[in-house]
Amino acid sequence: MAASRWDIYRKLRFPASVPFLFTALKVAATWAIIGAIIGLVTGILSALWLEFLETTDSSVPARRNVDAIAAMLKSDVARLSGRGGRRDAA
Repeated sequence: MAASRWDIYRKLRFPASVPFLFTALKVAATWAIIGAIIGLVTGILSALWLEFLETTDSSVPARRNVDAIAAMLKSDVARLSGRGGRRDAA
């Protein structure tokens, strides 16, 4: 009695491929995190570039824009570090 194509896949090929699937998922998760970080950094840099362009073109004092950029970076760093912008009690 010969096994069908589905039986071969279900009982032999799929169980043999499971370790490779988990390895691929670990690699994909790592690259997804790296891609998210790169996207965040490029977004911050483009926002900074736009802020500096607005500073040179407007009559608003440059110090106000620099303070806004510093606040934006501080909140992003706090969010990435897991502190959420709150101060430690110590």
